[in-house]
Amino acid sequence: MKVGILTYHAPYNFGANLQAYTVVKMLQSKGIEVKVIDYNRNEQQKICRLVVPQQQWAGHDNFITTELPLTASAETKDDLVHIVQAEKFDKIIVGADAVWSFPLYNKSDIPAYFMDWLFESPEIANIPVFSISVANMTGGFKNVSIAQKNKLKECISKFYFLSVRDKWTKQTINKHLFKKEKIKIILPDPVFGIEKFVERKKWNSQNIVKEGKKYFLITFPKFVDCKYAKWLKNFKEIANENGFLVGELPLPEGKSGLSFDFTIPYPIDPIQWFLWIKNSDGFVGLRFHAIISCITTGVPFFSIDSYGNKSILIRIINRMGFYKLGRILDKKSKIYQLLDKTKYKSNRVNMRGILGIPPKVVVNKLLNEDRIEIMQESQRYCNLFQQYVDKLFCNAMLK
Repeated sequence: MKVGILTYHAPYNFGANLQAYTVVKMLQSKGIEVKVIDYNRNEQQKICRLVVPQQQWAGHDNFITTELPLTASAETKDDLVHIVQAEKFDKIIVGADAVWSFPLYNKSDIPAYFMDWLFESPEIANIPVFSISVANMTGGFKNVSIAQKNKLKECISKFYFLSVRDKWTKQTINKHLFKKEKIKIILPDPVFGIEKFVERKKWNSQNIVKEGKKYFLITFPKFVDCKYAKWLKNFKEIANENGFLVGELPLPEGKSGLSFDFTIPYPIDPIQWFLWIKNSDGFVGLRFHAIISCITTGVPFFSIDSYGNKSILIRIINRMGFYKLGRILDKKSKIYQLLDKTKYKSNRVNMRGILGIPPKVVVNKLLNEDRIEIMQESQRYCNLFQQYVDKLFCNAMLK
């Protein structure tokens, strides 16, 4: 069997890279031939290069070209048709990631990830297409024209299997497009299953952290103000008193400019990024896949959630200092969706909210979390994803 994967594989984003990698490795472990369809790489990276320092580019570029089995490059839907014909795929996976985010800036064409180009090409229209843990990260489809909604409904209805990554996406698609429960299955992010595929990868600590030395990691945005410097100073003092270094795990977009015990230098390879988290004793900071990586490896965490609702109401609530209320109302956030039904839903604040939590409280939370319990959450997600992989790509007969 030969499977093609169409996803956001190429951005300068650790999570996007690792999602594609994990799906590839999971299928390869079942003896399946896999190719990642190298679609839109230039466009994805052109946008990233506007905000990501050049010294970090190689961290992603090398990973994409050496760790992912790529098809020929595709920039248009016609290119995609030719590649699928040439590769002779038996099945195609769309996802994971927020590939079903309808663009706010250009609504004249349906994104390729809805597969209209395949369903309208007679030679390949019968290839089964699977949506695996896809998500919507925009405002849904309520502002899309009726004609476009009908087209999206038509495309989605032709998928052989439908799953989304979170409850918000499921409700949004069902409500805005179908007016009924067309999508029923929520599959977790594939990165929950990554650890066994990187077991043989050696962590390159670059002698920044000596063997056996304990450390916490923090990820703050690029160039935060002095309030965060004061918070970090207090956090670092408490952590150091307890025998921990405090290091910065920088975003691809840049470093915070604050004073840490150490800062991991660019370029950072996505697998090394994961291993830095795995080998840490706690994480505080931004990004969805950083939290998934913590849960997967049993690392205590405190999420600074920058996703979700950015309405005027939420901004006013946050400015008034009612951070917990703002987070409760912010159900669109993918971290909200990730943690909502777990005991760790209180381990989540927004960027302003972290300033309202004493550093000592955060350090104590990191020190007192049960790592085995954290990993149990991950195992549940991983098992569910694996069950569907087995069912869809190993055991099930096609219709």
